[in-house]
Amino acid sequence: MKSDPIDRLTDPRMRERLAQRAQILREVRRWMESEHFLEIEPSVLAPWAGMEPSLDPLTTLAHLGVEADPTLLYHQTSPEYAMKKLLAAGYERIYSMGKVFRDYEGSPLHQIEFTMLEWYRAEADYIVLMDDTEALVEACSIALNRSSQINYQGHQIELQRPWERITVSDAMLRWAGIDLGKCNDVASFRGHAREAGYEWMTDEDSESLFFKLWITHVEPNLGKDRPVWIIDYPIRFGALARAKPDDSSVAERCEAYIAGIELCNGFSELTDAVEQRRRLESEQAQRKALGKEVVPEIDEDFLKAAERMPDSAGNALGIDRLVMLLTDAATIEEVVAFPLNP
Repeated sequence: MKSDPIDRLTDPRMRERLAQRAQILREVRRWMESEHFLEIEPSVLAPWAGMEPSLDPLTTLAHLGVEADPTLLYHQTSPEYAMKKLLAAGYERIYSMGKVFRDYEGSPLHQIEFTMLEWYRAEADYIVLMDDTEALVEACSIALNRSSQINYQGHQIELQRPWERITVSDAMLRWAGIDLGKCNDVASFRGHAREAGYEWMTDEDSESLFFKLWITHVEPNLGKDRPVWIIDYPIRFGALARAKPDDSSVAERCEAYIAGIELCNGFSELTDAVEQRRRLESEQAQRKALGKEVVPEIDEDFLKAAERMPDSAGNALGIDRLVMLLTDAATIEEVVAFPLNP
């Protein structure tokens, strides 16, 4: 039975966390301003959407003219496309902090509606983004708790820079016992997985197999005492990311983990419009193969922007998860005034 919403809001711990949340948002904006970022408010509704197979956008029908037929609009899963158009237009340091929407993924770490911070730097790469993130998170912790150390669910975690950086390959080998360098195709991947003791492997494709092992054996070990960066993802897991110049098999993508919780996802941006179109079309095909709704049209303005974008990098950080970590909350609903799926 659901708790009474008014009783929930009058609970002293909820009141305290909402005040702490407001303080964290103020510190984020203060830090961004100190680094000369311009705050942008991109549209949360658009006729296009991201095509990642793992994300499911929400849709709505709207009349955009008095006599017009209803138009299908997507609630944005990320402001990414809009922000990259601004990069192409010459905006060098920009950020957005607002609501995005993704169909429910069934986890205490997810909400249909949540708050995302995204920022982009021109003439930068994912290394710079990692430095940004470390400085921002440490600043928020000090502003809130007067310390770079937090106590999260009984664990002392030191947020002080620098954070450890581990490649995806090294993480899979360390915690799942799988050498990705020896997995040339799905058959060899399954074979190495079975040799490592995962007898339950049957007919999973490479992506499903990777994420099952990642979620069950790698993620829980990440960021227990200090935050950790996972870097250099296989290129198939970086649809909007640039390939490493010295190793085209991996993307310049990074994710930060604290206490086993993924906090953010960033990468050096892909600026090759031809390659970007190929990857988006591949994602359309993957969505179709999975029986998911296929976004009917690629955002052509986004591809035009890719042609004009400078070398740049962007990061998406979950504000609700940051508030969770800094206030010792076990779930997102504990730091949101009006959760949609408590």
